[in-house]
Amino acid sequence: MNSSMKKQLSIVIPTYNRAYVLKFTLSLLVEQVSRHLEDVDFIVCDNASNDDTQEIMKTMCSTYPFVQYIIYKDHVEVGDSIKRSASNAKGKYLLLWSDDDIPSQFLVDMVLDTLKRHPDLGCLCFNRIEGDSQDVLPIKSLYLTRKDFYEFEEKYDDSSTFIEKYFCDMSFMSQNVINMDCWNKGSENKTEGFWGFEFMIPLLAGLRNKQCLYLGFPLCIERHPSMENHSYANKWPLYIYIGIPRILIYLESIGIINDWKKCYSNYHYANSTFAYLKQVYFSFTKDIPKYQPMKKEIVSYQTHPVRIHYTKMALSENFIFRTLSKIEFFFFYSSYRFVKKVASVFNILSRW
Repeated sequence: MNSSMKKQLSIVIPTYNRAYVLKFTLSLLVEQVSRHLEDVDFIVCDNASNDDTQEIMKTMCSTYPFVQYIIYKDHVEVGDSIKRSASNAKGKYLLLWSDDDIPSQFLVDMVLDTLKRHPDLGCLCFNRIEGDSQDVLPIKSLYLTRKDFYEFEEKYDDSSTFIEKYFCDMSFMSQNVINMDCWNKGSENKTEGFWGFEFMIPLLAGLRNKQCLYLGFPLCIERHPSMENHSYANKWPLYIYIGIPRILIYLESIGIINDWKKCYSNYHYANSTFAYLKQVYFSFTKDIPKYQPMKKEIVSYQTHPVRIHYTKMALSENFIFRTLSKIEFFFFYSSYRFVKKVASVFNILSRW
């Protein structure tokens, strides 16, 4: 392949202070990339880490000279870091990979094969496996994200239908392979104010009238780290309960999707009332002064009366109201878990 020709795929990994897990992730990717050097660029972008990342990358670049390592001196928020990292991609397609996600051992092979068979795709999205992780290994309680496997490949000519069906999947960065022309076109839109999901505007806004493909086979494992020890734990509610609805409202305003509320109701974090309320009490209430000014906006995106009630109470200026609502919620939550466990034994109830 002529060195002046554009490669088929750029794999870009934004990273920040996760040397302990980055090393493991890279070990599973570099051998795959080495089989396809004519077709793949491999780039690691360091968001001003101050741990052992540089030492690990020095060894990695020495062993695998094709690995490109870019160090930024200024640290930026996660959404800006992802966009900044993506700007280094030179391939026809871009795969943004999280530094702690575990790739299938044939991820690169399958992605390249799919792109070869479908050369005009705007976006490729694939299934994933999820599990709990407190360290590099082990990963426990694994489960398939999309359990209903109807077809190995689902191709869509209507990008709006594709986005509305798979928006939840696409919000997980490592599941998407995006045509760079679509990414650049999408980047012309507003990309600020989406709390960590800024990458989704370039990802989705340029897909109008483009073919999209979903692979039902899982090609990565997502870790669920301990939220108490995770660097973004105290901002997690902002990402999900402000960033996501803002994105959907914006996508509807520019004609990429038809109904933001329907799409948001399908979003798995938004769809489970108890999952939402757990976030309210485990994360929102840890930093009341930060979230109280946003209460009105957070409440405005909710449609379930129980969620509206507890959000208002949990973020109330009145300490007594907040405390009573927390006690009340945990009583109902404990009761719910007990009933669910009993019901599952008798195979009566599997989901509330």
